[in-house]
Amino acid sequence: MSRQGLAFLSLLFFLPAVLLAATAGAQTVPVPADEVAARFEIGTDGDAVYLPVNVGDKTCLFLLDTGASYTIFDLSLLSTAPTGSLRERAPTGQFSTPRFDTPTATLGSFNLPDSVPFVAGVDLAPIREQCGDEVYGILGMDFLANHVVRFDFDQGECVFLKRSPTGAGEKIALRFARSKIPYIVANLAEASPEHFFIDTGASAWTDDGDLTKLVAKDLLDAGKARDIGRITLHDLSGASTLRRLQCETIEIGGITVANPIFATGDRANRLGMPFLARFVVTFDFPQGHMYLQGRKSFRPLGKFNSSGLWIVRREGKTVVDSVRGGSAAESAGLRAGDEILKLGEYDALQARLYRLYSLLSQEATTIDVIARRDGKKFGASLLLK
Repeated sequence: MSRQGLAFLSLLFFLPAVLLAATAGAQTVPVPADEVAARFEIGTDGDAVYLPVNVGDKTCLFLLDTGASYTIFDLSLLSTAPTGSLRERAPTGQFSTPRFDTPTATLGSFNLPDSVPFVAGVDLAPIREQCGDEVYGILGMDFLANHVVRFDFDQGECVFLKRSPTGAGEKIALRFARSKIPYIVANLAEASPEHFFIDTGASAWTDDGDLTKLVAKDLLDAGKARDIGRITLHDLSGASTLRRLQCETIEIGGITVANPIFATGDRANRLGMPFLARFVVTFDFPQGHMYLQGRKSFRPLGKFNSSGLWIVRREGKTVVDSVRGGSAAESAGLRAGDEILKLGEYDALQARLYRLYSLLSQEATTIDVIARRDGKKFGASLLLK
């Protein structure tokens, strides 16, 4: 359930990660209409997947998150008294949250209370601020475990299927922790196999996931990875600054991806949406399989946010949360608290933060900024290297 990430990389070893699999560019097999239980439109840029959930007379965006044990509702959607408490997992730690009976809510034809008798209640305002999206809930593994789900970013759709389709791609075994979170076995740089949790709620723009400090140290000591900076991670358990590195390869079944980027922490190895977005992904949770098929049009967004500019959505504005010392943003004179009105060609309030951060992940370019401070507009230029 994590968000946000930035850092630095260079030289040939640090080329944007590319897919080297035999499935890359393969023709995606269309799903027959009679195999579809529900179909939802999603973005084509590989960002987090948000689905429309009807709660009473409201339609709210819920994040589809395989990294969440329980389904979560924003506290503003819950009108009854809590019935207990839950321990929820986030990549930077665990947190306790009140438990509520599931309110009347539907996702397409799915009636949530039928499969999810209780939910966690959390104030999701910090997540809305960090990601810039109006997310009011999270669909966790207590709901997803009963379904076959397919992400196709080329087609811009998330499909709930009645069964796994034929020709879905490389078949990968899914296992499940006691927390219900799915994980797979993968090899980093031809080293020993490692377990990786699959976390579709982890969207850090260019980071593929997380590694434990022990795994990271082994890779660095063996010369199979390089340190490329730091990342600040925000999720429901708080915020933390983590080391960031790039590995030579990661192998999953018959698929090899070169130069994946990871943050390092204490919790667990994890693969997030930036990694999964390389593929058309099918999760068959009831049967315990994941299928990966290379996309036709996947292109990495960029190597990192090199500007040093951290922005959030706060009180209806896009504002600077912080500026890294010695960065392009500091050189341009930007400060924490400045309101960003325009970033490059984008209206900073209308564009998704995901798109703004992808703009800041370009190389060797200048991005013009229009900002406001103390009621006065001013211009600045970010010189990205």
